[in-house]
Amino acid sequence: LKDFAGYYGVGGIDLSQTIDLTAASMVVERDGELYVFCQFFMPEGRVAAGTEDDGVPYQLMVDQGLLTVSGDHHVNYRDVYDWFVTMVEVHNIRPLKIGYDRYSAHYLIDDLTAYGFHCDDVHQGENLMPVIKEFEGMIRDGHLHIGKNVLLKAHFLNVALKHNLELRRFRPVKISSRARIDGFVSVIDALTVRQKYYLEYEYLFSNEGR
Repeated sequence: LKDFAGYYGVGGIDLSQTIDLTAASMVVERDGELYVFCQFFMPEGRVAAGTEDDGVPYQLMVDQGLLTVSGDHHVNYRDVYDWFVTMVEVHNIRPLKIGYDRYSAHYLIDDLTAYGFHCDDVHQGENLMPVIKEFEGMIRDGHLHIGKNVLLKAHFLNVALKHNLELRRFRPVKISSRARIDGFVSVIDALTVRQKYYLEYEYLFSNEGR
């Protein structure tokens, strides 16, 4: 993160599964490449059960710093708030916009807004098609980097596209009912607000001259 001090980016949050897994992401551009920083949050009471249910070694994810144990039986949204504040106050990386799904806890959004973050709701559905096409292209061409975040990579691999043949559109879905895609959704939320406001903030998003 120290290599990105002084940079601007966009944020994304997926909070729909409050008792299970929550994801927060930052996407930062440097030299035309996009870098993703994604943190996951899970209640302490779900770590062992989630490992058994999902086949994912969540305690190992905690040990690697990818997953924050948050709350006892429900994710404590304050931890998500603190993660974004830490990105600004400790790492000096500032999200110009934070995208969130409209089912998110409004008091978290209120707290983020009160801090000074600009939050924008993202409708989840076929309207995401242009963003997902851009995402696919960046992945294919090697222009989107997630480092060693194996949990985020797993969430990317858990995504399928459900096509509406009549409208020639598609939307992201899980490959199975038990699959987790929270990290993917948080990144797409970030990329959605980036695409929406790109013309307005292009110079800052690109971090030219840094």
